[in-house]
Amino acid sequence: MWKLAGKTMGTTYSVVAVPATSSSESDRAALHRAIDAVLEQVNDDMSTWRKDSDLSKFNAHQATTPYAARPSTAKVVQLSLDLADKTDGAFDVTLGPLIRLWGFDRDGRRQAPPDDDVVQNARARVGWKKVRVEGTTLRKTRPDVDVNLSGVAKGYGVDEVVRLLQQRGVKAALVEIGGEVRSFGRKEGGKSFTVGISLPDATAKVSEMSHALPLDDKAMATSGDYRNFFESNNKRYSHIIDPTTGNPVDHDLVSASVVAPDCATADGLATAMLVMGPTKGKAVLESLDGVDGLFIRKTKDGFVVDKTAGFPKTHDFLPAPSRTSAQ
Repeated sequence: MWKLAGKTMGTTYSVVAVPATSSSESDRAALHRAIDAVLEQVNDDMSTWRKDSDLSKFNAHQATTPYAARPSTAKVVQLSLDLADKTDGAFDVTLGPLIRLWGFDRDGRRQAPPDDDVVQNARARVGWKKVRVEGTTLRKTRPDVDVNLSGVAKGYGVDEVVRLLQQRGVKAALVEIGGEVRSFGRKEGGKSFTVGISLPDATAKVSEMSHALPLDDKAMATSGDYRNFFESNNKRYSHIIDPTTGNPVDHDLVSASVVAPDCATADGLATAMLVMGPTKGKAVLESLDGVDGLFIRKTKDGFVVDKTAGFPKTHDFLPAPSRTSAQ
């Protein structure tokens, strides 16, 4: 069993892989270098933190004329627009101006919320239908539209690493970037890879889990409001922005985990679930083939868990009181 790790996209990655029988230590080192190269390319394509990335250049293209994007950038933007369509706009990659305004991008954290008129001015630039993909060409309907792929790029990075491993003849693997995971094959002995869902509490250790579950040839992504936020006047402001209001979401859903065939889809849908809430979100997931979700709400009585019927069977670690339902 090979265990490879590194840093990417402002977080860490890990790969647990069952190599081909004839693999050597030099093969392991070469694979590690190839993984780093793949993830470096994803960053170079889609990072908003790099001013010379393909996506940053598109954002700096202050015009409605076509922009010749790299194929991978156009592919992920198109995937994002498809997810926006499926979630009635809850997943929206044009939230860049609002993400920065609320202090969740490279411009630094806020100490207090922005004025509402400023929020609404930024919101006027937002809307997933303001971006179009024509082959590998990207086009804006207004020059100051700003695209941010942070809600899907880690998942896409996971998928690209999985593709690389399969091309290199790896028998089975579990790939993780910043908590987003995908597996293929089985561990030695035929056992499933097991993954965990973090306990959705800001005071909990990163290692504390709410659930554990087997992940067989699927991807899982989790989105929550309990790590990335700021507080002002005893109110928490999450990094999850509702496109319909321009403000951080304000409900009791604290974590949403989505299982899907690929990690980019799981990543984007998990973010959308935090925007939509458990009722609307569950209905959307149930309408999609091969997609399931687990929702955790934090109420005055404790954690309340709901899941779609097809979500993998979990081992639960949630502190009492908690209630679980599946319909």
